[in-house]
Amino acid sequence: MLIILNNDGYTVERLIHGKDASYNKVGEWDYSLLSKTFGLAFPPEYWGPVDTCEKLEEVFADEEFNNGKMLRTLELKLGYLDAPANTLALGPAIDDFNKKKSGQ
Repeated sequence: MLIILNNDGYTVERLIHGKDASYNKVGEWDYSLLSKTFGLAFPPEYWGPVDTCEKLEEVFADEEFNNGKMLRTLELKLGYLDAPANTLALGPAIDDFNKKKSGQ
């Protein structure tokens, strides 16, 4: 199973260098096609994008999902700045450190 955590770009970089920096914006991928890159001879199964807890619970309760015999791709759509609390705190600290180090 492939689990994709899709947050539309580089969250950690956004937290360190600014959420609106242009280089953090990346092209949108069609993750439903990702398993084709492995050249598999059987049809892959794609689940997503899952963007709520309710939808995720539905996927986990789905019999086909739980008994899948093929490669499954599950795309979880995360918030733009969704990150663990320690990462949210660390980003600005690293930014401050980098500014002090460079003399800004």
